Amino acid sequence: MKILIDAHFLDGKKHGVANFIERLYGAYRRLAPEDDLIFAVEKGADPGPEVLELPGVTVVEYKYGGYLRFLLDLPVLARRHSVDVVHTQYMLPLMFGRGVVRHVTIHDVLYEDYPELFGLGYRSMRTTLFRASAYFADVVSTVSVYSKQRIAAHYRLKSQAVHILPNGADVPTAGAEGAFDTGLPFRRYIAFVSRFERRKNHARLLEAFAEVRRTIGDIHLVLVGFDVDGTLARVRAEIEAAGLDEWVTILSGIPDERLTAIVRGAEAIVYPSLCEGFGMPIIESLLVNPNTLFSNTSAMSDFTFAGERMFDPTDTPGMAAKIIDCLTGELRLTDDWPRVRDYIRETYSWEKSAATLVALYHERPGSLRADEART
Repeated sequence: MKILIDAHFLDGKKHGVANFIERLYGAYRRLAPEDDLIFAVEKGADPGPEVLELPGVTVVEYKYGGYLRFLLDLPVLARRHSVDVVHTQYMLPLMFGRGVVRHVTIHDVLYEDYPELFGLGYRSMRTTLFRASAYFADVVSTVSVYSKQRIAAHYRLKSQAVHILPNGADVPTAGAEGAFDTGLPFRRYIAFVSRFERRKNHARLLEAFAEVRRTIGDIHLVLVGFDVDGTLARVRAEIEAAGLDEWVTILSGIPDERLTAIVRGAEAIVYPSLCEGFGMPIIESLLVNPNTLFSNTSAMSDFTFAGERMFDPTDTPGMAAKIIDCLTGELRLTDDWPRVRDYIRETYSWEKSAATLVALYHERPGSLRADEART
């Protein structure tokens, strides 16, 4: 079987979709070594993930790239390489002729459930294109129970038509055990590791942090991530307006080993996001730091195994109180940490997701068609 994978997202940046493609197909390669994997990347890209160097993997460049890859590049590549399956993220490419299975993974439809957090243009384009992609795809998948339910509801599919390929938990291999160096000039701090965008809720976290400092005293806040929609500039302005310049540190593009050290060394890791399609940074943080606190909304509400670590991200005083309870030991989060880590390792596995994908691709193509389960 030949599988053409849209690897546009393998651009060297650390974000969820890139990790999903790399890790899912790395596990797929181990489980189905007889299949040919063809990764289509942007011209001149230097993504460098290990999956592209595995045996049985072919890397091709788009001639046009960008959105034109859906109209021009992918159909041409599919015919040129006589592929059986084309797998894209969010959007479906043009038809290739009979016999080619088109698989689209829609990671979330947060813009449908939280329209106030996204611009009109952003929502309009995605609603039209993603709805059509879900309707016409032969295989539709997503990454969480929450996203499966919302895609089915918004795009008029029966839930059986949406397959779940959960993200796997990447257990850190560097900096996860033994001595570590955060590279920070202070010892006591809270951290939040995420991109800077509106839905990540940095503003309320800053308000909660100000209250934490009034109660706890000498403690810093470390924000790690890159900007997406101009939120970083607003965060910097809010830090200055609150007089927190001395107490808030912003980092970006740091090595994995240092990032793991920062997560390990924090007295609390806080994820105040208003909505997530999955929330993998929370899972990964829980593997190295028991004092991981996070929102109880959207896909994050599925993480009930984490016990008392959840809070309402719209309730700033409640968020501050949860952080303070964690810092003062009122919440004894180390007590259930072995159970939480065991649950994560058992439940969130790239091998399990890859096994599901192998089974989907090797079934009779006609049984995969989502349109047989449409309402």
